[in-house]
Amino acid sequence: MDALLLHYEQTKQQYSEPDAREDRIMLQAIDMGWFVLNKYYAMTDNVPVYAAALLLDPSKRQAYIKQNWPLQWHDNSIDAARQIWDLEYNTFVPERPEQEDRTVGISKLTKEKDNQLQLLLQSIQVKTAPPTESDFNMFISDTPINIDCTPLEW
Repeated sequence: MDALLLHYEQTKQQYSEPDAREDRIMLQAIDMGWFVLNKYYAMTDNVPVYAAALLLDPSKRQAYIKQNWPLQWHDNSIDAARQIWDLEYNTFVPERPEQEDRTVGISKLTKEKDNQLQLLLQSIQVKTAPPTESDFNMFISDTPINIDCTPLEW
């Protein structure tokens, strides 16, 4: 939808330039198309699914909205998409395995409790902290991925 709106803006500017041949029918068609598209574009405030789709697209995310949408739309669209996430998807909390299950099983390497190797390996083990942000915020804030193939190929 954003690409169509940009196309209408560029085409209208092209046909409105003084040195361009005046084509009133084309300008009227552009205005009519722009009017219809703008009507649907304005509906995105009421139905935040479009914003959610952009935010959850790995090639766009929050950076796309900040780059291509008016500043006054940013917070409302992101908050509305976050509400969809919280209501529909954030209720599912996957079971996180215990830390002991996520390790290679140092205690399985040897049965000796005071094994020097085991103590050394435990001292250098990376400790994982629980996330401080929601999955939604982490995903939309991440850098967009350049995807040059279809969703099925990706």
